Amino acid sequence: MDNALLRLRGAIRETQLEAIRRNQPCSIVISPGLDQSITGNCLLTGDRTFNGIQIQHSQRDSTAPWTITFDHKGRNQNFDDKGTAVLQIPQHKTLPPKCLVMSIGIGLHRVGEYQESLDNTIVARSCITT
Repeated sequence: MDNALLRLRGAIRETQLEAIRRNQPCSIVISPGLDQSITGNCLLTGDRTFNGIQIQHSQRDSTAPWTITFDHKGRNQNFDDKGTAVLQIPQHKTLPPKCLVMSIGIGLHRVGEYQESLDNTIVARSCITT
């Protein structure tokens, strides 16, 4: 589980750094569901596949992909860029889900354990930094 969270976090950082390096916007797409891939137009090491991992997010349409775009200065200015992603292994409900909260502005994010039911709307305040 920690490895999946590290891969998600690494893909976001890689996208942000490439936007700065290339001096152009770069986007990353986080698709919800089981066994999904994270894709992006600036991922140097390619897409990230999350086999056996369920991904959920807090966007208005929780069934649609969540796109985060960084500008040439590494900023994410779009209101829809902020949100929370939750990763869990469906077959191991006893393992606490991991989460990543993305802020808007300079691309800050934090990670932790998700402390609420995943049957409810995903919210940032339930991602407790550990």
